[in-house]
Amino acid sequence: MAKVIPFPIRARQDLIRSMVDGLECIHGAAANAFWRQRIGEIVSDMKAKGIEVDAIGRAIHDLQHGIHAELQKRALAQGATG
Repeated sequence: MAKVIPFPIRARQDLIRSMVDGLECIHGAAANAFWRQRIGEIVSDMKAKGIEVDAIGRAIHDLQHGIHAELQKRALAQGATG
């Protein structure tokens, strides 16, 4: 049986940027719902492709770090211009 290796989330800058774009526009319960929906979709897609649960967890963890880094980058850029 072949082992499926998930794509590295860090390399998916388009996904990270789109999620940050969405999170910047909403707050509170709406942001939480947005986050849970998007993560749920990603996890479901990865499970459907046969990716192991541990690998999915690592990929989501990497995604969280990528999103935090992008949020920090944007906040620093705003601070420099504003």
